[in-house]
Amino acid sequence: MRSTAFAAVLLWWANPEAIAGEIQQASVDFVRGTYTVEIDGLVSAVSSEVYRLVTDHDQLYLLNNIVLESRLLTRPGDPVQMRRVVLHVCILFFCRNMKLVESLQDNGSEELIATVVPAASDFKTGRTVWRVTPAGTAQSHFQMQSTFRPGFWVPPVIGPLLIRKKMEHELSVMMTRLEQYAGTVHGH
Repeated sequence: MRSTAFAAVLLWWANPEAIAGEIQQASVDFVRGTYTVEIDGLVSAVSSEVYRLVTDHDQLYLLNNIVLESRLLTRPGDPVQMRRVVLHVCILFFCRNMKLVESLQDNGSEELIATVVPAASDFKTGRTVWRVTPAGTAQSHFQMQSTFRPGFWVPPVIGPLLIRKKMEHELSVMMTRLEQYAGTVHGH
């Protein structure tokens, strides 16, 4: 028993982001060049704080190191919100910077829908729905449903299983950071 606790502490010390947040379900499907990703998880933080962080478009880089750039392209209050995100993603030997320009629909409390603008992005199509809802005291249910079609070549060896593992890892990192930053205020 003591060696198991020691191993968990050692694992946390070596990589503290490996233990926080809990992914309850994850799936990735690939049909005719289009990926569909669904992930459900729990975050140990109040849902309003988690939602605030997920919609802080100018500081998404705080939530994951793969985010090289994130910024709101429109002014708050504009009828159509747009953001630009640049990601650096590596899966096996395949590394690529990916640019996303997205039109945003934000209901202000629980749901953010981001739709890819293909002419300004490295994706032919894409739509992601983020949902953050209360799941008890100081806990949030976190859902992401995404469908996207890359506008670039993806090696066939990088299939749905590897993409699912990569997405699970990156979302686990993000969930840990959400827990870490919830309740704090970051200046722009």
